[in-house]
Amino acid sequence: MLRKQVLPLLEEQERSQRWLARKVGVDPALLHRYLSGQVLMPEGRFLRMAEALGVAPDELRPREEVAA
Repeated sequence: MLRKQVLPLLEEQERSQRWLARKVGVDPALLHRYLSGQVLMPEGRFLRMAEALGVAPDELRPREEVAA
């Protein structure tokens, strides 16, 4: 679940999910569904999210995906 990686970064940067949704180019409700794992995030949006947060995409991937 992306939430575990993203929410601490947002808190650290004093940013909101609404801010991140604007940066990714999606509605805040859709971002919430992405972060909770209800909907699979397309790779392009995932990359925009990593860029907005200033981290490498691998830092956002759940640990089991990085190891695979």
